[in-house]
This record gives sequence, structure tokens and C-alpha cells, in this order.
Amino acid sequence: MKTLAELLAAYRSGTLTLAALFEALDARGPVDAAQHGAEVAALERLGSDGRLDANIVRALLAKLRTVQQRL
Repeated sequence: MKTLAELLAAYRSGTLTLAALFEALDARGPVDAAQHGAEVAALERLGSDGRLDANIVRALLAKLRTVQQRL
């Protein structure tokens, strides 16, 4: 299973498209609560410090919430 950090690194390096990132999160499915919380916090930090576009952060947070609800 790929972590969000690994998927984001691939996206930011250009080896993974945004659509493929969303597909990978969907395929990965829900994660344990601790990992989910850490991934949400990491995304929020990336958005707040400008390392990732705010619109992309919002979309990824929504995707993580949707996937996590499958638990």
C-alpha cells in the first residue's frame, strides 16, 4: 500500500497525474484512524505553507474523507 506521502511525492515530481493520485487513493481504500489523522494534518500543513495549491489540498481532503467512510 502506498502512503499519501509517497503518492504526493510522485505527483509533485510529475510521475503521477492528479487523476491517477485520486485513483490510487480510491484503490488504497480506508486506512486506520491514526494514519488518516496524520495524512489530514500533513495535507493541511502543505496547504498552509503554500507547498501545495489550496484547491488541490481541499480536493484531496475531500477524497480522503470519502474513502475513509468506507470503513
